[in-house]
Order: sequence, then C-alpha cells, then structure tokens
Amino acid sequence: SGNNGKSTTEHLTDLWYLQLGEKPQWVEVKTSKSYAGRRNGAGIFDAAGNRFFLWGGSDGAMLPIDLSVVCLDDPQPNWESVPLTTIPDARTATYSASGAPDGSGFIGFGRGFAGSLGDVWRLIPGGKMK
Repeated sequence: SGNNGKSTTEHLTDLWYLQLGEKPQWVEVKTSKSYAGRRNGAGIFDAAGNRFFLWGGSDGAMLPIDLSVVCLDDPQPNWESVPLTTIPDARTATYSASGAPDGSGFIGFGRGFAGSLGDVWRLIPGGKMK
C-alpha cells in the first residue's frame, strides 16, 4: 500500500514482489480485482499458504477497518475480503505486523488514529481462505 511518491491523495493499488537472484528485480503481480488504494497499511506475507494479507491503512479521508488477502498460487490472483470476528480498537493506519514464529497467524502492534497504542494483537486466519 502506498502512493506514487508525488501526491498524498493518489493511492496506488498495484502489488509487487522482489524476485531474488543474481540480479534481484521487482515483479508486478497482476490481479483481476484490485482493493481500494491506500497508504500506511500493514502487509503480511504468509509463506505456508503463499498468500499476502493487507490490513487497514488510510485512504486520505478515512481509515478502513478491513483485512484483504490475495492467494499468489491462483492462476489469476484476486483480492478477497477476509471476515473478522474481532476488530482491534482504532488500529488501522501506521500499524506493523509480522508472521507468528510458528506459522499459526500474524502478530500486530502499533499506533492508530487515536495516538500511540502499545498493545499487541494476534490474527489467526480461520478456514481455507483464498
């Protein structure tokens, strides 16, 4: 999630990964459906499921409270909304997250629009999400 480096009102919706090797290069992942452009969201890669999750962020006017996922194994990757049963209070922008060490979910920490917040949350994806 981010912007084009020139404007804080134009948020991009493209997805890229860094292909490592002798000459590392950025490769765009073409998705058949995009998500709403935003900045300052938390992106988490799930290596076991080859999925990329995007939590929250800011679209410049609002702070969406949502979680989206794209399955990179799909022949035509597509962003899907992930239903949430619990939503952390005021955590959508400037939030950090990483995979849990045992691969069972994600751990998030950070600040929301209400100021600095020091609590830690754990997201445990349920079912088979695509």
